Amino acid sequence: MFVLSFIKNLELLKNSNTANLLLGEFFYGLKEYKKSSIYYNKYLNQNIINSYVLLRVGNCNYYNSKYEDAIFFYENARLYDPDSFETISNLALSYYFMEKYEKCYDLFKLSLDIKKDNNEAYMMLGICSEKLGYIIKATRYYEKYLTINKNDIDCMYSLARCYLINKNFEKSIEIYRNIIELKPSFYQVWKNIADVQYQLQDYENAIFSYNFYLTIKYDDFCVWNNLANCYREIKDYDSAISSYKKALSIDESNYEVWEKLSFLHEITNQNDKSYNLKNISEKIKSSNYNLNTNEQKI
Repeated sequence: MFVLSFIKNLELLKNSNTANLLLGEFFYGLKEYKKSSIYYNKYLNQNIINSYVLLRVGNCNYYNSKYEDAIFFYENARLYDPDSFETISNLALSYYFMEKYEKCYDLFKLSLDIKKDNNEAYMMLGICSEKLGYIIKATRYYEKYLTINKNDIDCMYSLARCYLINKNFEKSIEIYRNIIELKPSFYQVWKNIADVQYQLQDYENAIFSYNFYLTIKYDDFCVWNNLANCYREIKDYDSAISSYKKALSIDESNYEVWEKLSFLHEITNQNDKSYNLKNISEKIKSSNYNLNTNEQKI
């Protein structure tokens, strides 16, 4: 009833473009952005230049995931109000979703000049820097953001990834452990810790971390394969064979795992099994072997 009453009252303004602006505002408040955009555009079509309305139309398109259209209106709004923090921030996010990370980066840098306490900009600058391959710069921005929001798990995870890329393994593990303390259900972190330990050749601890991860997510081929590699390195060949077999139960088409199994059977003096496994590996590699029937494909 209220909506109908409001629209009827606008009949008094039917010869005024003000009605289009008010209707745009009304539907914007209701989060009906498509309707809102229609009335805002009618208002703008009367050769009226209004940075506020241009921003609103940009927002309508942004909320409807029409980022290219949003960018058009934001850029036009900036022509008349170049220092609008909301316009610059929303334009930066639109460029981000269009995967134009350099423009996104530049605009978030500008947003910090306008609003010094715009802490979210540090996170976005880190993300853009990482997307552009500037890992050291991304690390600096993530670190800065965490001085303000020290328990932000998403930022911690991103920072740990940057440390890992820069081969700062100790710091990476430290942050991953902090994440586990804050969010024990974030099981992916156990895999990340194990991967770092594996790269450091810390096989005993990697075995513990991989096994803990597998209690939560059992069907991970890569983890079973890496776990088997760890067992092989410490010469626990029975456990290595068992883990390689579990990996093959998930993806039996990986010829490299068949080769590893063949090698382990060879060094444990199971030559017949080693020969058969090597034969399977070679046939898979040549892509003419059907594992389900043990026959050649036609």
